[in-house]
Order: sequence, then structure tokens, then C-alpha cells
Amino acid sequence: YPRLAALLPASNVTLAPGVLGENLSVEGIDEAMVCIGDIFTLGSVRLQISQPRRPCWKISHRLGVAPASRIVAEAGLCGWYFRVLTPGQIAPDAALTLDDRPHPDAGLPRLWAVEQAHRPPLDDVRALAAIPALAHDWAQRLRQRADWLERHGA
Repeated sequence: YPRLAALLPASNVTLAPGVLGENLSVEGIDEAMVCIGDIFTLGSVRLQISQPRRPCWKISHRLGVAPASRIVAEAGLCGWYFRVLTPGQIAPDAALTLDDRPHPDAGLPRLWAVEQAHRPPLDDVRALAAIPALAHDWAQRLRQRADWLERHGA
């Protein structure tokens, strides 16, 4: 968590796995390295990245720094959610292996940039909304945003 520590030097909380409420922490991988739809094996479990996580007020509360969630969001340290494709067992030392990347143009940084932009490119919004692996609520919100941008001039 060195990037987080550098962004939040005022926090008195030990920054370690789980501090942001994550259920699964994996070393050696971050937002810049994953795409929506990526399929991984971890132990006997198969997982698929379905959406970025939206930093909320709980991060600020937990870290004791009022603007922490905003700082984390602006830095793109959003994290992500996995959907479970095949349940199974995960040992603490299990290696995360990328099995498939069906949407290499759907990197989390691109999706997060569209989410954070005031008026993102309409083509980007529509392309991301059309990814079948994207969580339903994210896809729906992107479609609504694309419709709004189209009506109001992107």
C-alpha cells in the first residue's frame, strides 16, 4: 500500500491488506494491469473482473482523513470487484493466474477515466457500456450517460 500511504500521510491507520474493506488482496497487481472481463484462477476458484469499486465515505471514516475517498478516487486507486464464475478453495499462498483477457481495450484506468470525466468521449462511453462482462448497474449507468451526452452534445 505504498501509493496509498504517500497520498494519505496524515492517516494514523496502518495501511495493510483489508484496510479499505477488501475481501481479497493480491500482491503484484493493480488497477493499471487489469481489464473488465479478465478471467483469473486463484486456487480452484475462477474469477472475473466485473467492475471497478467506487471509493465511498467509509474509506475516509476508516482512515480518519476527511478527503480520503476523494483522494483515492482521483488517484484511480479504485480497486475492483470479482464475480465468482466457479466457486472453490483459496489457500493464502495461492497464485493469481490470468487465464483470459476478452476485452483488452477495457482497462480499469480507461473505465475509471470515463467515470470521472465531466464529458467523456461518447464513443468510449458506448463501447464500455456494451461489454457483456461489465456489471449490470455500471452498464446501465453508462448507457444513460451516453444517451444524455448524445442529447446535450458530447
